[in-house]
Amino acid sequence: MLIYCLGEQAEEIYNSFTFPGAQVPGEGSTAQTSRPAERTFAEVKAKFENHFIARRNVIYKRAKFNQRSQLEGEKVDEFTTSLYELSIVIMVPLRRN
Repeated sequence: MLIYCLGEQAEEIYNSFTFPGAQVPGEGSTAQTSRPAERTFAEVKAKFENHFIARRNVIYKRAKFNQRSQLEGEKVDEFTTSLYELSIVIMVPLRRN
């Protein structure tokens, strides 16, 4: 039902997914007798979410962090907060002097 609701290309995207345990237990391993195991809704939904969620551009975010300088009239605590928020996004801990 989920694939039907997502549209025509959903089946093609679904077929590109890999799931652990690609065969039903107890069946042979040849291509003719193997078939995909039943997938839970949560497994399939997680695969589609991972497929469609945009990945962060870490290099760009790091460049933004490294180029960030205090703006004219910007308070120190505002600047520090901005640096902290940028560091969380790129997962770079702030160095303390």
